[in-house]
Amino acid sequence: MRFIPGGAQVGAMLLIAFSLRGADLLLEYTFNDSGPQTRGTERSAWEWPLDFQTQEGGPADWHGAAGSGVSGLPTDRAFDNSAATGMGTNGRGGRARGTPPPDAPELDSMTLSGWYRAESAPAGNFARLFFWDGYRQLYACPDGVLRLSVAAGQMAGSPPVYLEVGQWVFFAVSFDRNKKSNNVQFWKGTRTKPVTLVATRTVSSGPFRPSHYRFTLGNSYFNSTPTQPFDGWLDNFRLHGGRGSSGVLSEAELEALRRADVAGKTPPVRLRVQLDVTPVAGPPAGLRFGWWSILGHRHQLQQSADLRAWSDVPEAAADGDGERQTHTLAPLPGEPRFYRLKVVPQ
Repeated sequence: MRFIPGGAQVGAMLLIAFSLRGADLLLEYTFNDSGPQTRGTERSAWEWPLDFQTQEGGPADWHGAAGSGVSGLPTDRAFDNSAATGMGTNGRGGRARGTPPPDAPELDSMTLSGWYRAESAPAGNFARLFFWDGYRQLYACPDGVLRLSVAAGQMAGSPPVYLEVGQWVFFAVSFDRNKKSNNVQFWKGTRTKPVTLVATRTVSSGPFRPSHYRFTLGNSYFNSTPTQPFDGWLDNFRLHGGRGSSGVLSEAELEALRRADVAGKTPPVRLRVQLDVTPVAGPPAGLRFGWWSILGHRHQLQQSADLRAWSDVPEAAADGDGERQTHTLAPLPGEPRFYRLKVVPQ
């Protein structure tokens, strides 16, 4: 970001690189960032950022407190939807909503997985976990039963085994269109119990289409009737998928995910830290820089006169606490300056 005395601030600079790993892991949200948006991890093949919203569709921030995630580690956060007024139908709560590209490829097979911790009632009453539209979703109904819908009229449900309240539950559901029968599997684990297969079902359907403008986690779309929030906490949501049967995870692969999540060994999110600036009237006149901080990362405001040599702005460094941070620079410099925010792991 450049500051010109008496002029305007132009542009924004972000110098954070990421890489892609594991092509079959299409989406992965750990909610370990901050602010009104959450992004996938570095190893997600698709980058579909999600906006946190109120029931009415307005902006919100549903990042949980430090340590609210599955592992309980200070840098682990969750999607905190515990302020919802009820579990499922006619409750009012938040959501994380994205807009997938319309040309996302169809999947011959896929696995949806994640963790939830119900606030005060078992998962049920049509509470949504993954939601694309009325035909493609994963929801809970009746109490303790997870239901996967892959197309119109094609759905399958588990036994009522997802009944825990107040503790983390790992769930996974897979679908394989290449098999004519026994092509849906439901899995369950907890922080202390390994993943086990709880049901095998059959649906008849073509490929799974993961792209829809209503793509939402933790609730139905904001203008749906009735509303159907999940009342509690959500963490480490994933979509694996691919051609053939490659998108179906094995018991060993699911157990490896469960163990890694409990240990807090999740990959970093794709950091997108927006550096903004507003003028301060003074006297003396100044600039107020602001950003949403990331737990486990050090944030340092830097300056340069030529975009080649950079120096730290004195007293403009802070450890991430998951909250919005600011630094006021006053008086203003006497010559043009460029500014950037350097973000590094602690």
